[in-house]
Amino acid sequence: MQTVTINGQTLKATKTEIRFAQDCLDFIKHDGGKEYAQKHIDIIMRSAPNDAALQRRKAIARACGLSDEIKFL
Repeated sequence: MQTVTINGQTLKATKTEIRFAQDCLDFIKHDGGKEYAQKHIDIIMRSAPNDAALQRRKAIARACGLSDEIKFL
């Protein structure tokens, strides 16, 4: 586990989850990217191997300014 700060929020996450967060932040910077980032984070949340990972990924979604609910099926 590593500590990362996303938009002023300090979170603990794995290296892979930090990479996912960085991808989402990069997507948001482009036109129409927020919807793409939301789809990306939804896939990441659905693939969480356990409840602890799901909670970390939801925290990352909120820190990125995205919804922590899985919307795209």
